[in-house]
Amino acid sequence: MLPEAPNLESISDKRIKPETPSYKHNFLRLLQKVLLEPISPQIISLFNQLGWIPDTIVANKIANGQEYSADDVTMSGMQLVLASAQEVLSGNAEEARPKYRTGGWLDALDGPYARHEMTASPIGAAKDMVVDRITEVAVLKMIEKTMVERGMMAGDETTQRYFDNIAASCCYSTLSKSLMEMHGVKLKGSEKGPASMLVRRDALWQVLTMLGDRDEPLQDPNPILQILNLLSESSSAALNQRIKIIIDSTEAIDIFSAEKFQDPNSSASIEALKYATLVDTMQQHFNLDLVAGMQSNLNIQMEEDRLIQIPTVATLNRNVIIAGQPNYLVNKQADVSSFMNQAVIRAKGYV
Repeated sequence: MLPEAPNLESISDKRIKPETPSYKHNFLRLLQKVLLEPISPQIISLFNQLGWIPDTIVANKIANGQEYSADDVTMSGMQLVLASAQEVLSGNAEEARPKYRTGGWLDALDGPYARHEMTASPIGAAKDMVVDRITEVAVLKMIEKTMVERGMMAGDETTQRYFDNIAASCCYSTLSKSLMEMHGVKLKGSEKGPASMLVRRDALWQVLTMLGDRDEPLQDPNPILQILNLLSESSSAALNQRIKIIIDSTEAIDIFSAEKFQDPNSSASIEALKYATLVDTMQQHFNLDLVAGMQSNLNIQMEEDRLIQIPTVATLNRNVIIAGQPNYLVNKQADVSSFMNQAVIRAKGYV
């Protein structure tokens, strides 16, 4: 069954008074702190004992009596999702489903585990978010490859451009949230609606199972393209809705104002690092120009002097001074580059 058309009003972008709270004051973080942080190592250990995280970095380190880090949990979540995607495309959806779901659980546990181990940092938050997007792009690459091999798509430049556009759109929700935070406009509550990560992961699972159905092999690409187009349209709608919130907000703070970035653990500072890391990673490793993609998807009818220019990473690096350090973003991106390279190499190994 194909997903219903998106109800754009369900995307919960609500404006509250601009401020620069640390993530530790966020209600969701507080809930994780109370419920998940104290038992996050035990949950991961249980997953391993049940055999739900096989052949992952975490499972291998546990087997060898080694300590594992929050970064290992992040990478293991990606490994599970991509390994299960391979299994589904091979016709083993029932066996792969628990692994796919557990990959999502590990993604939810890496943050609480980092805080439990007292290793949480803005860099860790950036790694977590970018690996989530790398995972989705890799799944889309697997879908593209399968459809081309089966003759469902031509495999030409048009096919590649189509899937690149879908892959880029998977990043717009994350980046538009970052833009809101950097402008001083808080996104109230957790991300919901048809542009959310949970919906994307469910939609990608649905596409994988359609392609992996051995009883009724799918030859018509249209049902799959309908789902992928829905994801792209929903992401574009969410992007425009959030940019309009920024433009309409009489309380919005200029994106480059220094006050928001004095604390490297403020929402604005963390989201600036996430934004820069994601844009750079996707450009460098997947040739996806996310800034140009977002700019081309803006269709807000506003006066010219109120239109917003989507910032490039170079613009952020020149203008955003975090904790009084002019090169903060550049230095932090350098610190995270090795991890991102490893994540991309591992992800491409599944494609």
